[in-house]
Formats: sequence, structure tokens, C-alpha cells
Amino acid sequence: MPGKGKRFTAKAMLKTANAVLLMLALAVIACARQAAVLPLARGVEITLAPPQSYGQTLELNQRVTVEAAGQRHQFFARLNIDPQTMSLAMFGPFGEPLGAILWDGSNLHTQSYLGVVLPFEPAYILADIQLALWKPALPVAGLTLVESQGTRRYLRQEQVFYEIRYTGEQQANSTIEIHNLFRGYKITVVSP
Repeated sequence: MPGKGKRFTAKAMLKTANAVLLMLALAVIACARQAAVLPLARGVEITLAPPQSYGQTLELNQRVTVEAAGQRHQFFARLNIDPQTMSLAMFGPFGEPLGAILWDGSNLHTQSYLGVVLPFEPAYILADIQLALWKPALPVAGLTLVESQGTRRYLRQEQVFYEIRYTGEQQANSTIEIHNLFRGYKITVVSP
């Protein structure tokens, strides 16, 4: 952790993220559960893809902004995807750990620190990430996928359900905006 008065650096965040993820992986967490199929709405569900289906290893530091119910929350995150696990460690503005999520393809593990309550179930955060990053795009039961340059839209009866926009290439290191119009939230992810 950075000292008093020092700026929180990516290197310090990486060290802290790795420590948090190691603690999460080693701890027996009461919040473990199977979470492969997630209902999004009546007749609409997504199946979380196993981490190996991403097809490569990914490690990203990200700045995440969540806008929902008239509120705006910002945090930093460390996203790791490898063939065995997909993990997301979340940090406050000074590097304090807020929580971590780990998906191993069978079970979802979550850990919250400092009494932080996530705005929605952690499995949905991973689903949003998979909808935005996986190539080819993941299918969602009950929705139709329409892709164009820099945009993925999941439609339900001609209405936009999800809209994902990419600034730059459709790659993990671009700015990504995820709009869930059904649930009424927007997530902006910046990967410097």
C-alpha cells in the first residue's frame, strides 16, 4: 500500500490486487455458489462462460464508473482472466480493497471488505464483462445480437436491452460503455 501522501500507482495497485486475489483464492468463502445461468429478465438469461473460453490471458488495471438510480460510483479494478479463473478485484480511490469476485467456471466466490455492499449481485458484473469482451460475442437466451463497428446491441423484440460501445478497437484496452437499459444502469470502463 502506498504511504501517506503518496499517489496510488498502478504498480502498488497490482501488488494489492494480487494479494487480495490470493487471499480470496485461499480463503474458504461462505459466499461460494454455482452461478452458471443468470436470469436477466423474464425469458432472458445468460450463461456465464468458463474462463478458458476467452482464449487468452488478460491482465488489466481499470477505472470503473457505475451510474444507477441517480447515483454515480467510481472505483479502480484489476481484471485477470486465465484458463482457470476470471477474477476482479475492486479498490477505492486510495487503493483500499473494496471487494473481489472469482469465477472458476463452476463456482462464484465473492468477498466484500470495509462493509461495502455491491449495487447488484457480483455474477452480473462478470456477465457484463463477458458480454463486452468475449469474441465471438456470447449469445444471450431470449435476445438477438446485432454488431456494428464499435457497438454490440442485444435486442429483445426490436428493443435495445443491452448496448455496449467501444471507443477505439473492440478490445479490452479500449474505453467500454455498457448500458443495461432493462435494469437502468450504465458502466464505463477505462483501461489506461
